Amino acid sequence: MTVLKRILMVKDTTFSWCVRECGLEPLQFNWLRAVVRLYNALTQSNSSTARKILHADIQLSSRCDDCWSSHILSAMDGLTQSYLFKEMVLKCEPIDLGRFVVDLRERHLAYWTTYSDIHPQERNSKRSTYHQWCAHQLSCPHLADIAM
Repeated sequence: MTVLKRILMVKDTTFSWCVRECGLEPLQFNWLRAVVRLYNALTQSNSSTARKILHADIQLSSRCDDCWSSHILSAMDGLTQSYLFKEMVLKCEPIDLGRFVVDLRERHLAYWTTYSDIHPQERNSKRSTYHQWCAHQLSCPHLADIAM
C-alpha cells in the first residue's frame, strides 16, 4: 500500500480506504481471504498433528477469546452467511472460498452504501465526502464534463 501511496503522491499517513479508486480491495479483505485459505489447508492437511492442533484451537475458542480460531470467528461477524461459516469452523470442515469471498464483498459494499445517499455538506464526514467525490465520479455533473 505504501508504494501505491507514493505513486499517487499522497502522505504515508493517508488512510488505506482513501485509495480504493485504484481498484484495490482493502487489506482486511485480502487478509481474511488468506486466513480462510490457511484454515482450509489445515483442515485438509496430511499431517495429523496439524489437524489435532486445529481441533484443539477450535475447542479452546469457546473458552478463550485470544486464540486463532476465536479471531477468525469474530472476523466473520456481519457476513450474511456468518452462521454457516462459523458452523463449518466449529466442525473443522473446509469453507467454500468462493461463497465466502462473495459474502465478504457484499459486506464491504454494504458498508459504503450507507454513504451513497448522504451529501457531504449535510454531514461532516470524510468518508461521505470521499465516497461522493471519488467513488462516483461519473455521477457528479461537474466532473463528467472534464475531458480526459
